[in-house]
Amino acid sequence: MSTFLKGGKVQPSVNNLFDKYSIVGVTPASKMSSIAAAGDQLTLLPARSVSLALIVDF
Repeated sequence: MSTFLKGGKVQPSVNNLFDKYSIVGVTPASKMSSIAAAGDQLTLLPARSVSLALIVDF
């Protein structure tokens, strides 16, 4: 088993270190105007992710 993993490597990955969000929806506070207002509700999608990959040569 140890000879099988001897040629392998682990590759960690972290995305969105600076805490960025994407705006995916806006609910306006007033239906009468399309101008941005203080009561508008934003739907935000965080894009932060962490992954770990195991690369094995065989």
